[in-house]
Amino acid sequence: MTDLQNSCNVTGENTDVSTKTREDVEGLKYQWRCDPEWNIEETKGYEAHREELLAFRLKCEAEWEQEWFKRKAADEAKLAAEAANYEISVKAMRAINYLKSTLERLERKVDGVGVDHW
Repeated sequence: MTDLQNSCNVTGENTDVSTKTREDVEGLKYQWRCDPEWNIEETKGYEAHREELLAFRLKCEAEWEQEWFKRKAADEAKLAAEAANYEISVKAMRAINYLKSTLERLERKVDGVGVDHW
């Protein structure tokens, strides 16, 4: 768990539906960004802020999707450069990387049980 996730607990939350303050709404948004496992706009007690919370969720999800596509493109470019360096196809490079990671995982398992290996 990251420091950010550890710091996401907001205490003293106002539970009265009619008196949610800006601070309450912003606190809820902060908690949700730390653990977005529910539809924030459906949070009980925040019905009066449903539109704002829905817009916030959709904006965050769009940003996260853009970040994912950027990371994926960067990963693919790195893989293509690595394949070109070895003068092999990207598909072959992907297979080699998979085998390398599998071997590393198996070596960690063997090391964890104290078995001598090659």
